[in-house]
Amino acid sequence: MPTQFSREEYQRLMDLAMIASWVLHVFETEENPEAQDYDQVIQKIYAGAREKGLGDLVAYDEQAGAYLPTPDYEDESDIMDLLEDFEDNLFWFGLAQRMALKTLVDQKGIETYDELFDEENAAKLRALEARFADEFYENGLNNIRADIGTNVSDADIPGESK
Repeated sequence: MPTQFSREEYQRLMDLAMIASWVLHVFETEENPEAQDYDQVIQKIYAGAREKGLGDLVAYDEQAGAYLPTPDYEDESDIMDLLEDFEDNLFWFGLAQRMALKTLVDQKGIETYDELFDEENAAKLRALEARFADEFYENGLNNIRADIGTNVSDADIPGESK
């Protein structure tokens, strides 16, 4: 038996399609063949918008050969706010996780993946992740330093030439 969606539920489905499309393509520099099957489903969802009285939220773009969310839909939707929050959290969590891994490897001289996640190291890793997360929450990037070497000249920095 086919599932029936109310107008509001269908709009949420379209929101989910917009989120999925963004996740699949946000960092894309060229077409990703692995995303094509998902893109086809997203297109079916957008194409069905008119049937649910949501045709004003998508438009067929001749040049792209695809249905796309309208600028008004993107602007009025909370989706972009949710995605920005997700991006922000992903950045900080990923940075805390990577810094914890680097610190643990530097401290213990860990050489194998199995060593990294044995019981003792996994507990230390979680504790380090929490410390880094707390630090980033309190101070953002203010206390982060990167050692990129001393061979960087003004010519290597865009807009810095003498």
